[in-house]
Amino acid sequence: MSIWNAVGAGAVLSSSLFAFFAIRAFFRGRFQRGLERDARPGGILVEGLRGLKRASFAILRYRQVKRLIDVECRFLERKDVAASPQGLASAGMLSLAISCGFGLLVSGSILFACLAPILVSAIALIHARTEEDRERQRVREAVPEVLESMADCFGSGYSMMQVFGHLAERSDDAVSPAFREGYGILKTGGTAQRALLCLSSLSDSADLGFVSVALAVHHRSGGSIQATLKTAADSSKSELALKRSLRSQTAQARLSARIVSIMPLVLVSAFSFASPGFLVPFISSPSGWALFSLAVSMQIAGIFLVRRSLRVGGGL
Repeated sequence: MSIWNAVGAGAVLSSSLFAFFAIRAFFRGRFQRGLERDARPGGILVEGLRGLKRASFAILRYRQVKRLIDVECRFLERKDVAASPQGLASAGMLSLAISCGFGLLVSGSILFACLAPILVSAIALIHARTEEDRERQRVREAVPEVLESMADCFGSGYSMMQVFGHLAERSDDAVSPAFREGYGILKTGGTAQRALLCLSSLSDSADLGFVSVALAVHHRSGGSIQATLKTAADSSKSELALKRSLRSQTAQARLSARIVSIMPLVLVSAFSFASPGFLVPFISSPSGWALFSLAVSMQIAGIFLVRRSLRVGGGL
């Protein structure tokens, strides 16, 4: 028990010092720059905290973390809140440290103080993955209309740069950034291949990859591309209908997977809050540690197997 108390006390102390120095660095930077220049909506999430910039850059080196933080940045942007990946990463680390200290202050349990950041991280992860799925779904629903618009534009005699510019202004918000980026590449003298890379990376749909190749051939050799785009739009509609059917059939399983993933953490946190000595039998003997490790490993394996079973057709 003394070892567990020492580990928990060290974690709480380090998180408290972490939060203290981060907040001090933040307010020191604010007063040095002047409040009137820095007072704008989302300024904290854009600039980040000065004392956590190195740590945020280190975290953003991991692709999975960077991808999920970018999803949250786009979510905040849709809510009219400016944010950058570095600022959001540093704010997230500060919130984890504060949750640890707040958990200790409220419950008086070292175990609950250690579980509070894990629970916050799990909730943030579920939210980020949910928003990522919604973004993919919005892109899939916009692809058929985009392909039909491209067919109409090419049928009217538009050039590739004019098509990208037209779709950048009038297409759905889920796909317009890709066309805006491609239009900027073409407008500044970039090659068509670079602009088409923006289109092919827009979605995991095979139709977009096929369309990108067809547009590259059309750009070099000329000819009519309208029939090809119409065929791709019809194929994309069929794929979208299949994806919708799969999502409806697996909705209950996906909800069950999220409940199975988060409920053990919620229950352990609640029991630790109500009874600080809840896990004492597990950590007071080698056999208890073995059972505790077995339970954690089974929980992780269960989450992995459920998520793997729900990966149908490259994600839903």
